[in-house]
This record gives sequence, structure tokens and C-alpha cells, in this order.
Amino acid sequence: MATAPKLAPVREPVVDDKAKLAELAALVQKIREDVRARHASPAGDEIPLVNLEPLQRARDAAERQAASIGQVNPRNPGLVNDAIQGLKRLVARSLNWFVRDQISFNHEVIHSLNATVQSLQEANRAMQATLEAAHAQTHAWALRMQAETRRLEEAASEQQAANARRHDQLEQFFEQRLKAELGDQWTAIDHSVRTFEAKTTETARAFEGALAQASDRLQDLIWTEQKKVWDAFAKTRQDYETLIHSELRLARQRAALGGMESAAATASNAVEAPTASLPIDWLKFAEKFRGTEDYVRGTQEIYVQAFQGHAPVVDLGCGRGEFLELMRAAGAQARGVEASAELVAICRSKGLEAECANAFAYLEAAEPGSLGGILCSQMLEHLTPGDVIRLITLAHRALRQGGLLALETPNPECLAIFATHFYLDPSHTRPIPPGLMAFHLEEAGFGAIRIERLHPAVDTMPALAELPADFREAFFGALDYAAFGTKL
Repeated sequence: MATAPKLAPVREPVVDDKAKLAELAALVQKIREDVRARHASPAGDEIPLVNLEPLQRARDAAERQAASIGQVNPRNPGLVNDAIQGLKRLVARSLNWFVRDQISFNHEVIHSLNATVQSLQEANRAMQATLEAAHAQTHAWALRMQAETRRLEEAASEQQAANARRHDQLEQFFEQRLKAELGDQWTAIDHSVRTFEAKTTETARAFEGALAQASDRLQDLIWTEQKKVWDAFAKTRQDYETLIHSELRLARQRAALGGMESAAATASNAVEAPTASLPIDWLKFAEKFRGTEDYVRGTQEIYVQAFQGHAPVVDLGCGRGEFLELMRAAGAQARGVEASAELVAICRSKGLEAECANAFAYLEAAEPGSLGGILCSQMLEHLTPGDVIRLITLAHRALRQGGLLALETPNPECLAIFATHFYLDPSHTRPIPPGLMAFHLEEAGFGAIRIERLHPAVDTMPALAELPADFREAFFGALDYAAFGTKL
């Protein structure tokens, strides 16, 4: 709190009135600033009152200063002191005419300060009353608002309850109305459903009866067709047995008439004799009935892997050189032997190694144990049984130990070859059963004998797929087979 400046004592020179007024104005301004600083309005709802305490203290100080004007400072008693005090009082009374205006002014200022303090006090009291009235009014308004809020909440609760009751009533009303309206329709739908179920059951029973009759007819048809197949199979088997019997009888008659030596000498050229004696374009024949070169290459791919590590390999009856081309592509050494000079020329035009020679003569001239593998594909069926044994024996002689012999020929286990493939070639003599071929290899000194059946008949005759699987595999399985044997 700022301290009011003291008035000058009587013994000092008189100060100008304007300076005193300016000093008093500065004092009042300072007091106002202190009041504002102490009682600044906070950021709340209350309005602070004016703090008059600093102003009152300043007023009291000013009154004390005004009362001391013209007074003489007391001193210790004594003659000198009394004389000095008397002189001071005399001087003060002599100057009374000079300072009385100042004293009057000071009293007026103090009176103004008193009036200001009273006015501010009245203002504070009025403001306090106003604030209390406003607070009371606000409190009353808040109470009214709380009461109104409670009333509205109660009204809202009552409205919500009424709405719930109306909702339930509407649900019951619509449910009853819906049941009333849909009752007849539901009865009609239920009747329609029952009628439909009855008709469906009747239709299902009729369908089951028709299906049973169709199944019986189908079963009869299957048995009829199976009987036809078995009859055809029995006839084919009878024809096959008759053919075999006729061939055996013819062989016996030929042996009896010509002698064994004459038959062997005639059969030594059996490989070339049929093709040489028949006026047929054999290249066109091979293209038409055996297949294109691409087809033959596809059927002989199985031998490429089998002959890996068995070089050198010889293809007896190499034909157009399909197997030789596969071996060359695989990087394996192979050469062909063919009795037809025309086919040898075709092989050589492809850059293949082939020579025109009789298979028997080639094997007889070969150094014993000089070959690693021999392939004879689709040639044995052109030979007599004796030449078949002779060819296998010569191949065993030419192969080294561990050498591989592969023989491919039509499979007589498949009855379909007699109706289609086997007798298309007029130079075919007789088929060799797989069991007999394995026996010949074993007799010649081959081991690790295995039979691999090739080219399923169902692939070229789809009608065979209608036969039972076991029957089809037993009598209409592979068209050809390959017999493999390793020299022991």
C-alpha cells in the first residue's frame, strides 16, 4: 500500500497550491490503481466490491498532517526552551494570515476525501445489495428451473410410459388383425401343402415303380449283351484254336514231306522272303498300317532309357530309323541293320548309321561279346519258330556279359489283334505268346527277364471300354508286348 506524503512543516517555505493539487491528484490516482490491482474482477460469476481501506488510511494521514499545521514541536522545559517556544508561537500567529488559505484548502480536500469515501461506501453497500438481490433472484430462478426440469422429466417419463402402452396396444391390435386376416389363407396354404405332399408321394411311388421296371429291363439287356460277348469270345477262341491246330498240322506235314534240313535252309532267308516275293509298296504299307514316323518314334521312346549305358546298340530291322533318331537325340551310340536297300537309303539320308544286311548274317559275322544292346522290334512275327530261337541264340552270342536284348512283337493274349492288326500284314507268320518268348530267352542264357505289355487295345477300339474291366484286361489288353533279357 502506497504511503501518503507528509505535509511540509510550518518552518519550511510554503509550497505552491498547483503543486499540492498535482501531488494530491497523483495520490488519489495511486490509490485507485492500488484498489484496481488488489480487487481485479476474477473470471468468475461474483463482482468484487471496491476496497476502501487504502483510501481511508490515506485520508487519516492527510487529516493528521493538516492538524499539525501551526503547531510548535514540544521541547524539554526550561527558560531557554520556553523563550524559544514563545518565539515560535509568536511567529506562527504572525504567519496565520498567510497560511489560512492553505489550511482551508487542506480542510476542503480532506472533506472531499471524506465525501468520496462515504460515496464509495454507499456505492459498495448499494452494489452489495444489488448483488444480493441478483443472487437471490438467480437462486429463485434456478429453483424454478429445477422444479420445471423435474416436471418435464416426470412428463417425459409419463409420455414414455404412455408411448410404451400405446405400442403394446398397437402390437396386440395388429397381431389380432393379422391373425384374423391370415387365418383363412393359412388354412388354404396348409391344405395346398398337404395336397402337394400327397401328390408328390404318389408321383415318387410311381417313379420308383417305373425305375424298378427300367432297372429290370436294363439288367436283362446287360445279361443279353454279356451273353453275346461271351458267345463271340467262345467263337473267337474256337477259331483261334482251330487256326493254331491247322498251323501245327501244316508244320508237321511240311516236316514230314520236306525234312527238317530242307525246312531250315528255306527259313534262313525268312526275313527277306515275304517282302521280296509279294508285289507290295512296303513304304506305303508301313505308312498306312504301322503309322507315321512320329507315331513310331512315340512308341519306341521306352527303349531309349532302357538302353542307356549299353552302347553300342544295334537295331535289327531298323526300318525308317525312328529308334536310331531317338538314340542320337539322347547322345547314345546306335546303328541299324535292314534288309531293304530303300529303307537303308532313307536312314542314311537322315545322317544315321545303317547297313543293308540280313539279320542272321549280321549276327553271325559279329564278334562274340562285341555288342552292348540289341533291339528287334516287330520282326519276330515274320519268322518261323525255329528262326525265332536261332535269332535269340545269335543275339546272346553277340552280346557281352550284362548286354540287353529287347524284343517287341504283337501280343496274342489280346484277341483284338486277330480281328484287326495281325493279319493286315500278309508277311506275318504266327504270333508268339509272352510266356513262350520268356522261355526262349531263358533257354538261350538270358536272365532278369521281364515282359512289358504295350499299347492298350481300348485306346484304338473305344468300344472295348463297355466290357467288364477284368474281362477286358484278360482278353483285350495290350496289342503288343516287349520282352527284355540280360545276358548272364
